[in-house]
Amino acid sequence: MTTRCLGQAASEAAHPDNIAPCLFGGMTLVLSAHPLRYVRVPIPATILTVIVHPRLRVDTHKARSILKPSVLLADHVRQSANLGGFIAGCFGNDVEMITHSFSDLVIEPQRAPLIPGFAEVKAAAIARGAIGASISGSGPSVFAWVTSIQAASEVRDAMVQAFKLQGLTEVDSWISSVRHQGASIIR
Repeated sequence: MTTRCLGQAASEAAHPDNIAPCLFGGMTLVLSAHPLRYVRVPIPATILTVIVHPRLRVDTHKARSILKPSVLLADHVRQSANLGGFIAGCFGNDVEMITHSFSDLVIEPQRAPLIPGFAEVKAAAIARGAIGASISGSGPSVFAWVTSIQAASEVRDAMVQAFKLQGLTEVDSWISSVRHQGASIIR
């Protein structure tokens, strides 16, 4: 199945940015979809990911349709600086720079209302030691990056509790390192 077919099945649009990390492993920056060009972005070895998934449905097509078609120049400049700092921090193994740049000023504010309690869940993650947190894709999953297993457990518990305080009692959660190996054939 091609990346175009997989993405279209989810939201009527191709998503090479979602599929590339699944196929190639780790974190990828997709430079173009046709032809597919991407760069593998290294993640500092100390980083763990906490993922919290409330059992509610956020339709990907709807989550894409609510996005504004234009971005204010000031927001674009700030977001570009954040992205540049985040990528530079990853390549430079600089967790402080990643932390400083871990902010989505464009998409996250538009999609946050689709996830009840998102602001509280993100605040709980940061308060318990996450270096950053945001919406995973179109949601409803929320992820956080941490630098220790102890912080990961505390952040996960705080995020789950924050969702429960919003009335979302069915919440799944995981703690994981980043797998740098992509898809492989098992024989």
